[in-house]
Amino acid sequence: MPSAPLIVPTDYDVERLAVPVEEIRRSNPHRGSMEQLDGILRFDPEQKLIVGIRRIRADAFWTAGHFPGNPILPGVLMVESQGQLCTFYYTRVFRRDDGRPLGFAGLDGWRFRAPVRPGETLLLVAKALDLRERRAEFATQTFSGARLVAEGNIIGMPVRTTGDGGL
Repeated sequence: MPSAPLIVPTDYDVERLAVPVEEIRRSNPHRGSMEQLDGILRFDPEQKLIVGIRRIRADAFWTAGHFPGNPILPGVLMVESQGQLCTFYYTRVFRRDDGRPLGFAGLDGWRFRAPVRPGETLLLVAKALDLRERRAEFATQTFSGARLVAEGNIIGMPVRTTGDGGL
């Protein structure tokens, strides 16, 4: 059974960005085909909430092979999109600029409730459940329009993305 919505998805205008992709790039190291956010609509540390968007493009790297003639966004890329949303939240709350964004430490309770296809715009929602310097946990939900398409919890920890690659 789906969780109660963290937000009312129809309350958000996906064209009204609070944070454009250029500003996301100051917090998140992802580039090229691994950049999975197109903007932030709401960043609200007081409510422990962040809302972002991802536009699913017909020319994305995965469309030709997943599945030929009937492309469906891979679930792992939905999870990655949410991970990047959580990374933005974490780096902004802790004012991290040391090249240590969140990396995945665990995933709990993930459910994929409907396929997502090119042309759709996803509304990504994350609510901080436990937020510490060395560990963060978020409840996340992904909507296409008013339809919940995926949900689950993300546990993250800071990882080094420069230098020796160590934690």
